[in-house]
Amino acid sequence: MSASQELEKNATNYALEAVRLDTQGSRGMAITMYQKSIESLLQLVQLYPKYDLNKVYLQKAVIYQERIKAIQGTVGM
Repeated sequence: MSASQELEKNATNYALEAVRLDTQGSRGMAITMYQKSIESLLQLVQLYPKYDLNKVYLQKAVIYQERIKAIQGTVGM
């Protein structure tokens, strides 16, 4: 498996785990997993700047960041 495939797999697995934790109410752990997914996606974009899927990766990173903000907003309530 290439480095890009490994990073993509990690990002996907972190995101899936984040969603699972999020739905179970484990907000803190979900945030951690969303952040790990974002880090993997951004690393992919940095390492492979001409990769065709970078736009999709960046969109996913923004979506995960928005979810983190939403979770943080509900934690204080």
